[in-house]
Amino acid sequence: MPGYCIYFKSLSNSFSGISSRHLLVFYLPSIIVLLLNIVVFEKIDSNQIHFFISSADPWLANDDTTLRITAMVFLLANTGFVAAQASLTPVRHFRVIKKVNFLRISDAAYLPYFQTIWSHLILISVLCFVILGAMMNLFAPELKQASTLLFNMGFLISGGLAGLLSLKQDRLFLEVASLKTGCIPDTPNNNIQDNSGKIADVGNKLPAPDNDTQDIIDSLQHHLTFDKPYLNSKLGATELAAKLGVGMQKLTHVVNNVMETNFYGLINKHRIVEAKELLAKPENQKYNIETISEMVGFNSKSSFNASFKKMAGQTPSEYRKSNMPG
Repeated sequence: MPGYCIYFKSLSNSFSGISSRHLLVFYLPSIIVLLLNIVVFEKIDSNQIHFFISSADPWLANDDTTLRITAMVFLLANTGFVAAQASLTPVRHFRVIKKVNFLRISDAAYLPYFQTIWSHLILISVLCFVILGAMMNLFAPELKQASTLLFNMGFLISGGLAGLLSLKQDRLFLEVASLKTGCIPDTPNNNIQDNSGKIADVGNKLPAPDNDTQDIIDSLQHHLTFDKPYLNSKLGATELAAKLGVGMQKLTHVVNNVMETNFYGLINKHRIVEAKELLAKPENQKYNIETISEMVGFNSKSSFNASFKKMAGQTPSEYRKSNMPG
């Protein structure tokens, strides 16, 4: 639960003004309970430990004071602490959600990669995982084979769902984070031709590169502008490097360090430019937003919506409506 809180707050960009020391507060209850368990288990012998673990009710079954303290610490960790975390974590969760939704009213591009429904499902999955773990520890001596199987299935489903959605959220963040807000002009193409006939990207202010690097940039921009490989939803960095005839590491260095973006940011920027063109044309009104996103190379509607909001400052539907004739 502490790990979830830190992950969620970092994902929702709500760590401003919070130092690394303050973050340790999330882990203090867990650390305290762990230390208590270590101290108590150091004070009892191996026979007492075996009796405590195997007994269904060590609190009532034995008069040993140390064993009673052990049982109290165990119950504190698996009932009081878990109950507190299960109660307080949703409060923090919905407080941050409320803040995000409030800021999105005035700024549609605020945290466009943050998916509220995913965060709700991750929270539910984490809560289920933690509660199941606490229940299994409490009832372990009385569990039968069928009960153990059910608990393990619950662990697998809740833990797997939380992990899957977290990976999806992290991937969406990676695809959107490098995009620059409002860097798309309302022109048919985001590239212009300078006096030398080379393609210059108006969306990025590039530092002065060496000749070899500039050749790669020119070739890359020319390929993206005229060949539009980004319309292929399966386009990868390896395929793009092979098409340009440059090494994968060299292309990655140029994109990341010289153009100050990443593969997703570079490709998705051009896809959004193409999407704006399609959404503004009256003859494309027959296509829904999901179809438009597929036409420009996105294979995820969530990625398309988040990228569009980050760069255009409004949703695809809002952009289409504002550009309808009449």
